[in-house]
Amino acid sequence: MRRSRLVNLKTLSFAALCSPLVTACVSAPPRPHAPAEATQGSTPPAAPSVVGTAAEAPSVTTASVPQAPPVQHETPPPAVRVPMQARPISGGTLKILADGRTAVAADSDRDRVYVVDLVTGHLAASVPLEPGDEPGRIVEDADGLVHVALRGGGAVATIDPVAGSLRARRALCSAPRGLAFDEDTNELHVACAGGELVTIGAPPSATTPLRSVFVERDLRDVVVAKDGRLLVSAFRSAAVYVVNGEQVSGPRSASHDVRGRAPGVAWRLVSTANGQSLMLHELSLPQALGVAQGAYGSRSNCGAVVSSTVTVVDPDSVAFPPAAPMTGALVAADVAVSPNGQQMAVVSIANDDPGSVVQFYDLGSTQVTLDTSQDGCWSPSPGPAMGDASGGDVTGDVLPAPTSFLPPNGEVVAVAYDARGNVIVQSREPATLQILTQRRDAIVLSDESRFDLGHQVFHAATSGQIACVSCHPEGGEDGRVWQFQTLGARRTQSLRGGIMDTAPFHWGGDEPNMTSLMKDVFQGRMSGAAVDAQRITALGRWLDQIPTVPVARRTDDAHVDRGAALFVSAGCAACHAGADFTNGQTVDVGTGGQFQVPQLHGMALRAPYMHDGCAATLRDRFTVGCGGSDKHANGMFTDAQVDDLVAYLETL
Repeated sequence: MRRSRLVNLKTLSFAALCSPLVTACVSAPPRPHAPAEATQGSTPPAAPSVVGTAAEAPSVTTASVPQAPPVQHETPPPAVRVPMQARPISGGTLKILADGRTAVAADSDRDRVYVVDLVTGHLAASVPLEPGDEPGRIVEDADGLVHVALRGGGAVATIDPVAGSLRARRALCSAPRGLAFDEDTNELHVACAGGELVTIGAPPSATTPLRSVFVERDLRDVVVAKDGRLLVSAFRSAAVYVVNGEQVSGPRSASHDVRGRAPGVAWRLVSTANGQSLMLHELSLPQALGVAQGAYGSRSNCGAVVSSTVTVVDPDSVAFPPAAPMTGALVAADVAVSPNGQQMAVVSIANDDPGSVVQFYDLGSTQVTLDTSQDGCWSPSPGPAMGDASGGDVTGDVLPAPTSFLPPNGEVVAVAYDARGNVIVQSREPATLQILTQRRDAIVLSDESRFDLGHQVFHAATSGQIACVSCHPEGGEDGRVWQFQTLGARRTQSLRGGIMDTAPFHWGGDEPNMTSLMKDVFQGRMSGAAVDAQRITALGRWLDQIPTVPVARRTDDAHVDRGAALFVSAGCAACHAGADFTNGQTVDVGTGGQFQVPQLHGMALRAPYMHDGCAATLRDRFTVGCGGSDKHANGMFTDAQVDDLVAYLETL
């Protein structure tokens, strides 16, 4: 039986939207979804490996779908939220407080916030949150209170780290991501994936936002610049917006590097000790890709299809050049700058070599200075700086200055420096804090395992220096339109919202099932080893749990209701039917070939749209030259009707 879903898979665009003229699209009966083996939360096997035997999982047949009359679209009832036990890695979940000895770590898998005394190595508090809250970014205010973005809970939690208690829970937007504290105004700024930048007083007694400004969809981080302006990053585009009160300017972005690599996927935007802002993001190669063995991979440890680097963000520049790709940084998802500003630590979430999971790069002596002209790779330093790296006097009972360096253990997801320059990392499995620059035992945060075999496969790099997460950050998609030598332009497809009921996969429907896809893409194009049936099943089960990101409505209910009615009356549900808003067919509706009918959940955050990314917005999808002249639009909608359809589609 097909499950009701909160979210969807192929939200990235829709090659077929709607029209009673699309006779090629018919509704199809639900396809059974075989139950997957329970691999989540179980005790991991000894030294688990991503690869195994090349055993084949049961295939899914691709017989033609029987004809059936169009069904009337109904919005499926909301499913009971069952939180993931092993969530996609997001980074940025560790904060060292101003006292120099207290660390606060957000555990998105176990829905807890930990308070740790680094000097004694003692877990001082474990603050439980609600199931599905998915705590993320952390900031400290002037009163020593800690504020945590609840990515899945649609709120900001305020915690007293001394008492180890929850002081407040404030619902400020549906998908909070970035947090910043402005000490001059005693205000919190919250960047939301739905596009809102919300400002509220930091004290937990403040319950009414002071300001809410719409910036752009898919916001990620927010930092306070030296002059009080706010810099806000967008996740997939790596764009930066400058907000001054109610005024929003931008987007600004990193430029292409000297080899023409394009910026994208900004995992972190952080402030340095001297007031600069540093963005950790990806670069993608410009040349057309093949589909043969090794086409996506690279033998170079910094020249793969997707690489990682940093850029110094100048709020007064339209574009800013990135540094060279960082050697060995495979999907760098977190960065911390040393207190003296001379070095940064970077966490690679797809690197399983303990010696390369956390690497260090020199930044300059006084200000961050990046070499943006080189055509090679940016090699890391041998390790963190030893001795006092505070850049000033440090008082109080804190850790001694760094004396040695030991690589971390476990699956590292976040990194931070203390006031003396000690390097602390957080691992999700097992749940620990580790002080890499002191010879001490790991500090255990929880003994509750969150090992998941599918999660491991998804985040594992191949010998081609690429992983699934390279193009599908947080289980979604990177917003890129890739050029292929034989296929033309292809927009990365999202994996959110459940995909196993929607086979065949890929825009052309050329992969009948997950086994075929893993063989052709992971093992073939990505240069990965053969993956056995157990791991393929586990990956599919894990992917099916990734939810879409909720966003707030930007229009009134009347627009949405008219759009919903038009969606039905225009015949859109003939193709976009059922709980997944797709009948799973591969059809030609006049957009340049035969393409899979995509799902429509999460449309608000899936720009650009269409298989070739030709529509920058949902409205653009209806314009001539980007689907507007195909069989299911062809000028049949007025501007007002397009507004109503867009309003409705953005709620899915």
